[in-house]
Amino acid sequence: MDEITVLYQDDCLTVCVKAAGMPSQADPSGARDLLSALEEQTGSRHYLIHRLDRAVGGVMVFARTKASAAALSAAVASHDGFEKTYLAILGGVCDASGTLTDYLYHDKRLRKAFVVPRARQGVREAVLRYTRLATGDYGGNPVSLVRVNLLTGRFHQIRMQFASRGLSLVGDGKYGSRIKAPLALWASEVSFAHPATGRKMTFATLPPPCPPWSRFPDLPELSAPPASPV
Repeated sequence: MDEITVLYQDDCLTVCVKAAGMPSQADPSGARDLLSALEEQTGSRHYLIHRLDRAVGGVMVFARTKASAAALSAAVASHDGFEKTYLAILGGVCDASGTLTDYLYHDKRLRKAFVVPRARQGVREAVLRYTRLATGDYGGNPVSLVRVNLLTGRFHQIRMQFASRGLSLVGDGKYGSRIKAPLALWASEVSFAHPATGRKMTFATLPPPCPPWSRFPDLPELSAPPASPV
């Protein structure tokens, strides 16, 4: 089996890369999941503090102690100092930059998010900022590569907010894309305060050079910064 790519590890936490198509933790499918694989590879217990959809790859942070798990989970829940950045390829040409604000309803039966006009029970505000990095075409369709900074962390937030504006992510048939490809969403960067030292740490990883990401092969803006040691 392929080894999990570990970007950083100390007594408190592990930062690693989840492959697209791999569950973050065990699910009913029985497929090999990142949490179990990481524990097997390192020989130590880990605690899940945030998730990525199965179809989404990229950088993830796991705690190695209960105290670290509590601190990091609190930072994720409050969006205080735990910053997540994504890369996405949109079907269509978007504005150069913008902030998207919506009310999202998570239908757990359908496992799908919906934009609704106002706040009510079960509805939560969703906010993100994005910057367009490049435009091009994919299979004859105009597309935009964007960097997304999540200001809230809602179910399928990036996918639904762009889809509601006619800019479904490439390969996202669930939210209206007609472009056949793997889902074009990648968790490219995470920044957070170390739970023991308080020092800010930033880790980044680029998507693999395969479709649909290979459509944008040479962008200096996507150069990953080096890992910051404690």
